[in-house]
Amino acid sequence: MARRRGQSRKVIEGKLWLVTYMTGSSSPAVATAQAACQRRPCSIFIDCSHKFWDQPLSLANSVPPLLRRCRRHQRFAVPTQILDDAQLLALFAHLRGRPLYMPVLLAASTGMRRGEVLALKWTDVDVDRAELQVRQVVELVGRKMSLKEPKTDRSRRTITLPDRLVQELRIYRKEQWEICFKLGVGKFPLVFPTWDGKLWNPSHFTKAFSREIEAAKLPHVTFHGLRHTHITHLLRSGVPVHVVSARAGHANPTVTLNIHAHLLPSQQEGAAAIVDAALRQALSE
Repeated sequence: MARRRGQSRKVIEGKLWLVTYMTGSSSPAVATAQAACQRRPCSIFIDCSHKFWDQPLSLANSVPPLLRRCRRHQRFAVPTQILDDAQLLALFAHLRGRPLYMPVLLAASTGMRRGEVLALKWTDVDVDRAELQVRQVVELVGRKMSLKEPKTDRSRRTITLPDRLVQELRIYRKEQWEICFKLGVGKFPLVFPTWDGKLWNPSHFTKAFSREIEAAKLPHVTFHGLRHTHITHLLRSGVPVHVVSARAGHANPTVTLNIHAHLLPSQQEGAAAIVDAALRQALSE
């Protein structure tokens, strides 16, 4: 059975359903994959299953050619979960006074990625100018963590901070440095370190965030969902897409729209009203 990391259970089940539907048959390979999905939903990747594609030619030929050509690369979109304003406020209220409060507040206020948040240093934050620099990300290879530069020039960016976030960062920094003084250690260079000043393991951080979401009784959303929440809020508020794209660190505005267009309300009525006004003026002249 082929395996690939990063596949959610919904994605895997979608692939299994499509294979079963298009063939009209549940082959032994598909049945095996379905059972494996229940046991290890995060590590099994059916890849439309090597074993399935090794079935007799008559069965394989019943799958449309397009599906056969794309079986190794086809990805099935999973709806992006975001939080509305009320849910976001509820999350902040639940996390206040807890270790994840400031990382979550920063991500929801800036749209930064998890690796960017955990790699952020105080030298990258200028509270006087209300901005921060994204200069590095956390990379996790096996069990080894390290800091590396962002992949693209667009990812290396300057983000303007809202006033309320700046206030919270000032208070948080003061409290962190007071703790360092009491412990008799130097100031932590990282903004969001572990208790001993080291890098926070991204996997452990993600699990901690999931537990807090469950404890707050909110719809399941990943930490990356805070990034989508931030970007969607900006687009819905009428912020120009090229500004949103630069803030998010996307390669170009097209990427921003491709990812988030389905989360935006339809603007067809507004467009029709504009055309109608122009037509009325033109025809009345």
